[in-house]
Amino acid sequence: MIALMYGFFIVLLLAFLLYLFKSNNFFDYEIINLPPIVKNGLTAVCKGNFVKANDKGKVNEDWFHRETLILGYDKNNVRGSAEANFLFRIPSKNKINIEDSTVSMMIEAERIHGGLHSHLGPNEKNAVIQVNEEIVDKFRLIQKMPNGVDYGYRNVGPIPIDKSFLHSKYLKIILKIEEDMAWDIDKVILKITSGNKRLSVTGSMIAGAVISVIIGLLAVFLEQILSYAK
Repeated sequence: MIALMYGFFIVLLLAFLLYLFKSNNFFDYEIINLPPIVKNGLTAVCKGNFVKANDKGKVNEDWFHRETLILGYDKNNVRGSAEANFLFRIPSKNKINIEDSTVSMMIEAERIHGGLHSHLGPNEKNAVIQVNEEIVDKFRLIQKMPNGVDYGYRNVGPIPIDKSFLHSKYLKIILKIEEDMAWDIDKVILKITSGNKRLSVTGSMIAGAVISVIIGLLAVFLEQILSYAK
């Protein structure tokens, strides 16, 4: 009878311990901002009409910084549609909690008069952003740039990306523009924020005390069982 009583208390304490670990009441939630992953324009794999700072050709050299990619012009200064692919390696799964993560990207131009732009507008030209071949944004150039006469945006983003893409080993960002557009790209930045839930100090103290009591009761329980066996 005494052994059964000890066994009952052990089961109750184990149930409480299970509740403790599943409940949010005894956990602290920490937001972890992973270091941004940055790819410069020179790293892009491109198609169509494009030109890079390390091989400017006949394009106006004032349009370039050290790592600029320009979509919409080729080395002979001929205009046309273009596409740029940036490949990012996703941090290992032990560094992020995918279910509690957020992901975003930013496409930046360092030059004041750079960025995504066209002399045609408003609402005449489209840009497309894809992640792993899936369209995440398609938008028109609807407003004039604050530092020029073209329609467009100096920097594009931050654009949210679905966290499900973090299940892949790599994330490919694809940028596309039509004819009569240009996109000066110095950096594409991927930002990942991950949540980390861990037992609070109070929760740790309670869990430690409960485990100690369970161990003590378990020793007595086994001792009672062995005495009955004799």
